[in-house]
Amino acid sequence: MNSPVYFIFDASNSMWGELPDKSRKIESAKQVFKELDTNLFAGREVALRVYGHRRIKDCSDTELVIP
Repeated sequence: MNSPVYFIFDASNSMWGELPDKSRKIESAKQVFKELDTNLFAGREVALRVYGHRRIKDCSDTELVIP
């Protein structure tokens, strides 16, 4: 059996900062998720935790959105 995969996505306020090319960190992170090859995870359990997406400056703001 393959090991499970646990993604942790930073959606905190700092992710709205700019990268050197003037794009936003959050947009780049979202694009990476969209481009993931789901075949890499075939036969594996996958979970997703997001943090910083509901309350500003609250490091305890985490949510397991896909258990």
